[in-house]
Formats: sequence, C-alpha cells, structure tokens
Amino acid sequence: MRGLSRLLLLSLSAALLAAVASPAQACVGARPLGMGLAFVAVADDVNAAYWNPAGLVQLEDPEFTYMGNMNAREYINYQDYLAYAAPVGDNSAFAISFIKVMPIADILTQKWYWVSYAGKISPNTSLGVNLRQTRNLVAVEGLSVDTDLDVDLALFHRLSEDATFGLLIQAVNAPDITFKEGEYEYTTHSIENWRPSIAVHPDPNTTVALSLYDALNNAEGGARHFRFGFERVVDSGQGHYLAYRAGYTGIILLDAEEELIPKGPTVGVGYGTDRFRLDGAFLRGDFHDAFMLSVTVPLG
Repeated sequence: MRGLSRLLLLSLSAALLAAVASPAQACVGARPLGMGLAFVAVADDVNAAYWNPAGLVQLEDPEFTYMGNMNAREYINYQDYLAYAAPVGDNSAFAISFIKVMPIADILTQKWYWVSYAGKISPNTSLGVNLRQTRNLVAVEGLSVDTDLDVDLALFHRLSEDATFGLLIQAVNAPDITFKEGEYEYTTHSIENWRPSIAVHPDPNTTVALSLYDALNNAEGGARHFRFGFERVVDSGQGHYLAYRAGYTGIILLDAEEELIPKGPTVGVGYGTDRFRLDGAFLRGDFHDAFMLSVTVPLG
C-alpha cells in the first residue's frame, strides 16, 4: 500500500505539471489566441488580466468577458474563463478573474481565482501584479493537493505612438504544489516563466506582435519559444467592425518533453459593436484543432 500511495502521488504530480504548468496549453481569450498567443505587449482589453495586468491601464471603460473551449476540452487545459476589469481614475485599473482547468487524470480538478492591479509610474509606463489562488478538488479519498499563492509581475511601456513593449513574469515566486496522502507527502513547484514582447502598429487598424516565452530556470526542465501574431481591423464606419487575425507559436530551444510544448498556427476573427464583441479562434497543430469562443461586453 505504501508503494502504491507513493506511486499515486508521483503520477498525479507529473500529470498536474504536464496538464497545468506546461508552457503553452492555449491560455485564454479568443482574440489573443487568434493572434498566436502574442498579446503581452498588446494587452489593451480585459484579457490583459491574464496576459499582462500592467496593460489594464489602457482601458477606458469597464469590460466583462467569457471564453469557452468549444470542442477540445479533453486536450486543452483552460476550459472556461471569466474576467471583469475596470479603470480606477486615470492612472490605475483592477480586474478579477476565474479559470476552470481541465480534469487531470480523472482525479483532480482545479479552479483559479485571481485579482489584478495596474498603476502608472510615468505617462508611458505602468506596472501590474496578479495574485492567484488555486482551489483543488480531489476525487480520491484521503488525497489532498495544496497550492501556494501565485504571484505574477508585469510591465507595460509605450515606446512610441506606434510601438509598445510588455513583460510578464508569471509565477515569479515559483509556489509549492504539495501532494499528501496519509503520512506521505510530495512537493514540487509551479514553473516560473518570463514573457518579453513587442507590438508595432503600422497604422491605427493593424497590429503586429512578437513574444518570447522563457521557462528554463526550473527543476522540471523548460523551453524557450516564440509567438507571432497579426490583427487587422476593418471599421465599417457604421458602429461595427470586423477583425482578422493570424499567428504562430514555435519552439526555439527545448529542454523538456516535446509533447508538453504545443506549437502550431492559429487564426481568428472578431465582430464588434459599441455593445458587445464576439471573437473566435481556431488553433491548429498540437492544439488539436481547438475552437475558442469569447464574448466581451463593454460596461461604460
């Protein structure tokens, strides 16, 4: 029994790291996903609560969003995403968010809750922070999983009228994940990752973004890969618009199991009015042809 208990703890911890803490398991927001996950230096809507909380200072009005994983819930770990974000005066903003994570090995389901805050330190520069708590729902009697508070730090800087820089340091404190069953205990760590990014706007309706993902400094191994994204907005001039998006995420350097590092092209489309925005993203390659759908409602 002792051997089985230990094997169960180690197997579950490996499954958890593979399904939850691996570098690029889709993430959230159909708009960012359609842009190849290259959103850290864009971060100009409610999705910034995940991608770069420092970018929340760009919001002019409160926004609410919901994203659902429509067809690949057994493969992509982010299942459902809810967020509300709002400016606070002219120089700061906050957000509250929720993600439901896919069931892991039919044993563990996770729900993530976090708060975000952003504040300007100069006219062109803002800092942001996420405080994220995980609730673990375990289906095995006597087994528990405890996760420490995650902390994300972020920077957003306007380089010029046409270019922005963003940086997200996710899980900067590399919090413990502890598995317990009776007298047995196994502890591992969340993966700290750095995401520097730049976005360029050749004209007011076009965005080109490039982001790096660096998760090399951790005991479980890691990876460095790039994310490229494009967005073109066509404004009808009659109170609504269409947006076309495309992107790609690929590996630069690998020091982990390759199956943990999804890569491939993405495409997306969006339609919006003053009252709502509807975005869809289709993820190919290692993303199992996942289709993500977001509805965003401005509340100003």
